[in-house]
Amino acid sequence: LWSQVIKIYPERTYLAYYNRARTYQEQEMSDEALEDYTTAIRLRPSYKDSYLNRGVVLGKLGKMDAAISDFNTVLRLDPFDIDAHTNLATAYSILGDNERAAFYMERARK
Repeated sequence: LWSQVIKIYPERTYLAYYNRARTYQEQEMSDEALEDYTTAIRLRPSYKDSYLNRGVVLGKLGKMDAAISDFNTVLRLDPFDIDAHTNLATAYSILGDNERAAFYMERARK
């Protein structure tokens, strides 16, 4: 479906790539999801959800530095994004940086 939307509505392709990436992510097709999230970001760099979800996929693949970078980009776009704070807390906890994990968890609660 999303592949057809990409062909028919080129002016809205960033959302089609984003939605197709979400579908790939749900099907645990990480490589395909990463590719489509990256394309969505290239087409609409201000769309924070693409960074957030790409960060989640990267984190599941153990690429914590790249995931943290995406979550920080979300915070540059929206400093109050609860999901970005929560995901940063999780990423830093996995890396064993409990001080940063606690900082971002506290930020998520505010």
